Amino acid sequence: MSTAPIPNFALASFTKESSFSYSELLSDGDDVVSRIGTTSLKLTRGTIGVFAPATGIVTNTVGPYNCVVAENCDGTVAPVACLVYVSGKMKADALIWPAGQAHAITADQLRDYGILVESVLYVDGTVVKSAATPAEEAEAKRRIEYNRKHAGQPPEGEKPDLTGAATDSAWGYLTEEERRLHPELGDPIPLSASDKDKEEVTGKPHEANKTAVPPRHMPPDDKAGKK
Repeated sequence: MSTAPIPNFALASFTKESSFSYSELLSDGDDVVSRIGTTSLKLTRGTIGVFAPATGIVTNTVGPYNCVVAENCDGTVAPVACLVYVSGKMKADALIWPAGQAHAITADQLRDYGILVESVLYVDGTVVKSAATPAEEAEAKRRIEYNRKHAGQPPEGEKPDLTGAATDSAWGYLTEEERRLHPELGDPIPLSASDKDKEEVTGKPHEANKTAVPPRHMPPDDKAGKK
């Protein structure tokens, strides 16, 4: 039996003090700069917003956009504290983008204030881009409207080709509520008639008909440094 003192500083020893949980919004660990403001709105983590340094008020209405909401907050009853990121690297698929402005313009505004938006390969195989072209953005929105109109089912007759055109991922154009309640609106390819027949024969859902699962619902990676 060893009589060495514990801890023995001549030997390497390890203790576990805390667990690590990866934040899906940040693409570069915790290398961010944050500020605490106030808001009278209900805002969700990842919402792109506007932070007024002089007053500390946080909104998500008209840009130029200069922050990303770091925590869920609800100031609809009375103003509450709102933590925002004012610098750092953010994942494009975890951001809730302003509806009235092109993503490329928003990403440029955020870059001017020290927030870098990085493109992400989404779980359905499409790329959520940080700066899509107008044509790519229009195609992504067209796919959402198609899914909304047909509820994931093809119309009578020939299915339109939604796979040929270059596009941004439709996921980036869904609202927070749509992502939570109707993530199928972001599906890249509607279920074709042949796929439906295959599903009925095998009893297994076809890959093209699986509902997209947001990255935030995926289990965190407990290995430090692995993304």
